[in-house]
Amino acid sequence: MERWQSGRLRTPRKRVSPKGDRGFESHPLRRIMPNLNVIYLRIAGSNLKIKFTPPYKKTDDYYFYNKLRFTIADSFRGFIVDGKPKKIDYEIELIKRNIVTFPTRLEDKTIHSLNLYVQEGNKITSYQHISFSHIVMLLKQIITELSITKRFFLLHASASRLQDQALVFTGRSNAGKSTTMSLLRKTHPPLADDSVIIKKEKGKYYLYQTPFVEKNEEIERTNKRYGIKKLFFLRKAKDFRIEKIENKDFLFSRLTNLMLTNKKSFKENWSTLNEFVQEFDEFYYLFFAKEPEGLSRLMLSVSS
Repeated sequence: MERWQSGRLRTPRKRVSPKGDRGFESHPLRRIMPNLNVIYLRIAGSNLKIKFTPPYKKTDDYYFYNKLRFTIADSFRGFIVDGKPKKIDYEIELIKRNIVTFPTRLEDKTIHSLNLYVQEGNKITSYQHISFSHIVMLLKQIITELSITKRFFLLHASASRLQDQALVFTGRSNAGKSTTMSLLRKTHPPLADDSVIIKKEKGKYYLYQTPFVEKNEEIERTNKRYGIKKLFFLRKAKDFRIEKIENKDFLFSRLTNLMLTNKKSFKENWSTLNEFVQEFDEFYYLFFAKEPEGLSRLMLSVSS
């Protein structure tokens, strides 16, 4: 079982630098989002609302408020919903509040802490002085909670697109998840290089992309779903071949260790994963070398 706490939070490089209302007027998302004070996201079929309470203009607070909302809009643009959804599954409200520290004396040190958020049911209230990395952390918590009620799980994996389907690649650290995705990028567009959501809908299993920052920032992330064609466990080798895996106990054990979860959601995620292993039959070992043409030919042959 892998935990979110071990992941690295990185801010994407390209950012809009808004200056007051002028940044809002020129923002590329203004066409579909006339009011950036409320942003609606759809992630794995769940609807999230992010609401901002504007501070007074012409202050430092207003600059940071603008910068944060534009950063969120830019980073999650592929998940933005045009118009208000009928049902909101979770809400984040970012309010203006003076920064207050809480000192704690520990031996010869004084530790100063900040309140990060308040949670009430399916709503989190946080503050506009937090960073984008904190927003990603909150989204990880929310998506992990939604995985309980919406019956999906998150997997440490990369993925590539095959028309409207997904090829999923998983394995331990340094198994080659990002490498495999990169080698296939010319013939199979990348979908993920670190984490994916797997969800059953109407008897079929689908892959959804996560909104989390990927190592490869060129990946286009959206709220689309992709039917899972095959799931591969990676093995570095000198040749190219695949071997079908039939042992369900082995599969369940390995995938449990690769699941992204926490103590609160582990039991439900474990049950959802077990159902996936029992019902889905396209599990394989993928033996591969670092040669794009050979790997692409193999993927095209097994995907036909």
